Amino acid sequence: MAITRSTTHKKLSRRRAIKTGSCSCIWCQTWKPRKVYKYKKITTKLSPIAIAVAKAPAAKKAAANKTTAFESSASFVDPMSLSLVDPAARDIVANLTTANTKIHLMVTPTYVPYNASLALVNLADNMDEFFILQAIEAGNRFFVFSKWGHTGSSGQTKLSGPTTFGDARASFCEIFLEKTGNEWDNKKKFKKIDGKYDLLKETNSKQASGSWEYYMDDFVDGKTTGWYPYTAEGTTQTELLYQTHQTNSAYNRRIVQSGYFKYCIDLDEMTQTNIKTNKRRHIRRL
Repeated sequence: MAITRSTTHKKLSRRRAIKTGSCSCIWCQTWKPRKVYKYKKITTKLSPIAIAVAKAPAAKKAAANKTTAFESSASFVDPMSLSLVDPAARDIVANLTTANTKIHLMVTPTYVPYNASLALVNLADNMDEFFILQAIEAGNRFFVFSKWGHTGSSGQTKLSGPTTFGDARASFCEIFLEKTGNEWDNKKKFKKIDGKYDLLKETNSKQASGSWEYYMDDFVDGKTTGWYPYTAEGTTQTELLYQTHQTNSAYNRRIVQSGYFKYCIDLDEMTQTNIKTNKRRHIRRL
């Protein structure tokens, strides 16, 4: 059958009628588009207290991480902090900890050891005293060690602890302030105060040790004229004074206790003088 113009027009009219909703059927006449609901985003303004509570776990975790990094150096132990521990302190702490526990100095976040070697010297009064102050870490236990006395003597010792890192640090800083009149955290600007201990600069640990001798020419104890070696203890003490002088030029003369006698050691003139008898002898370092 041939498609006439009228037939095509009728088909197109039907299609347009359906699209425009002009259909006469009951379904098309009664249908309505479904209503679309848009969900509105509701924002609630939290109070300052609620915000603080929400952030508390994260802040606590961050603080814990910071504390761990600052208060414990177990993951990295500076060899210097191991070697600087006073032998007397090491022996005492070793008896309070388990075997193989690393005993080393506490350090700052920049690995500066809590270690202070102090001296109080008054040549006019023949006074020369030392004070060693250290904060020590052994595992997760912390101690504060003090050693003091006349230069040349073994001195007295005191160990406080075990305690926390924070308490050990606070105790160390308090003692340092009491002995020197200076703040530990500001020690780069240290100023010597009359009647207080001076902070000595650290000695060069790489410097080779030497042996010491004194010259005899008065036949004391039947000894002939010549050079005689110091005792092992005397050598250790004099070498310590010598190396201290290398980094602290002002300390060229020291008063040393040796048994019942005191000696004035002059490291510039290389002499030792018995303060009681005023006997002067030449000394040398080999």
